[in-house]
Amino acid sequence: RGMSYHISIDIGGTFTDLYMQDSDGNYSSHKVPTTSGQFTDGFVDAIEKAADAEGLSAAGLLDRTDRIIHGTTIATNAIIEDETSKTALLCTEGFRDVLLFREGGKQDPYNWDVDYPDPYVPRELTYEVPERVSAEGEVVMELDEAKARGQIQALVEEGVDSVAVGLLWAHANPTHERRLADLLEEVAPEIDYALSHQVNPIIREYRRLVSTAIDASLIGPVGTYLSKLQNRLAGFDYEGELLIITANGGVMSPEEIRRRPIWSVDSGPTMLPVAANTVTEAELGAENVIALDMGGTSADIGIIDDGEIVEANVRETEIGGYPVMVPMIDIETIGAGGGSIAHVDQAGAFRVGPKSAGAVPGPVSYGRGGTEPTVTDAHVALGRIREEFFLGGEMTLDVDGATDAVADHLAEPLDMEPVAAALGVLDIVNSNMANAIRAKTVQKGRDPGTFTLVAFGGA
Repeated sequence: RGMSYHISIDIGGTFTDLYMQDSDGNYSSHKVPTTSGQFTDGFVDAIEKAADAEGLSAAGLLDRTDRIIHGTTIATNAIIEDETSKTALLCTEGFRDVLLFREGGKQDPYNWDVDYPDPYVPRELTYEVPERVSAEGEVVMELDEAKARGQIQALVEEGVDSVAVGLLWAHANPTHERRLADLLEEVAPEIDYALSHQVNPIIREYRRLVSTAIDASLIGPVGTYLSKLQNRLAGFDYEGELLIITANGGVMSPEEIRRRPIWSVDSGPTMLPVAANTVTEAELGAENVIALDMGGTSADIGIIDDGEIVEANVRETEIGGYPVMVPMIDIETIGAGGGSIAHVDQAGAFRVGPKSAGAVPGPVSYGRGGTEPTVTDAHVALGRIREEFFLGGEMTLDVDGATDAVADHLAEPLDMEPVAAALGVLDIVNSNMANAIRAKTVQKGRDPGTFTLVAFGGA
């Protein structure tokens, strides 16, 4: 068989990156544009580019590949872009409004300007079933199976794709939730479901129910993506291992992620502090590290404090305002990437981000239809990016277009010289990242002077 390989592939908002190690210990990296809407195409494009560099076909490279580790934002994007499955909730009779009423208190009591999101599952898709289990796990009222069958049939007629089952005190005694699972498989085998005692067996019913609802809503989109990906790999007769990066900086098999997709929420940047910790420990023996990754769409910041990767408080992990309640590495993500759009707001202030040009249309300099200047365009206009070397010389840059965009959209409205406007874009985006680092260090009682800064990323 000869040389063998391990491959890691990360799909970002602008580019898809592949990092490869061969059995001799040699490393190489390859970058291709992210294929928006069809992420598996970019995944395969990256493999084909790496194979070409090795003088192999894609099938030939995969035949020699023992393991692929994949980072994806498919779950996060599904929630943010409201592309999750149509999800219903089966709950204990009398507790239909748990997701509507949320819970008492809030993390920042001095912030009165908080827009709470709508219930994760709308009230009209919440179905009650007669049953009751006490806090000690004693069955106070048996599950009314006839009523439960009727409710399941009702949600089938409503056309839901998945169901979150969250009964009161189910974590103390899950008997009724398990019986509802049996009834769902009997009456509606085509519908996905998640059980609260399996997803998040904790005492607080709001947090248990909302995390279960998130998990159920992701079974469809995450499962569909993984099936497409595995089918593409099967087309190359790939027989090696495929692992998916999780929110806590670990990995799971596709089968495990299908069963519990909530573990892939916000998993995209979690390898940032893991990688930075590995590198600095090996090279410098450093135990205090600030890890910064500036990509095409955003910048991520993670902290290693005294040799330990800082994790978020489980009670504070959330996505779109909804508690996720799974262990996560503490990552600060801000809209500061190469594709972050520079603009003049309605008050006449000079802003950069958080909106990004992404992969499509991308920065003006990419020549793909982008019209608004970005951080990358500011670099191009200043001559800081050599046109002939961009993406290894494979991508042509529109220098004149980038320069004109900075002049028309920024310099003219702000009455500045174009060079000053381009420099201003970089000053602002650097300040945004510095402020985010300050929030993770100084404001948390950490002296950044005792930390090593590890900065990387495509931008």
